[in-house]
Amino acid sequence: MAQIDRYLEQAQSKGASDLHLLSNEVPIARIDGTIGKLEGAIISADQLLEMINEIIPEHAKKSFNN
Repeated sequence: MAQIDRYLEQAQSKGASDLHLLSNEVPIARIDGTIGKLEGAIISADQLLEMINEIIPEHAKKSFNN
């Protein structure tokens, strides 16, 4: 399971329409039109990059990581 899945599952279980992951912030989601914090620790830039690299296709990694 990809690291991002836990945040996607949490957002889905709360009926969120959007999931926002920003470096040095806690995960947030739009639930019933309102932005709110999800459960979880602050996500570092390195952690966020790891999450992204787990899910993007290989051909996109080169251009993304430049």
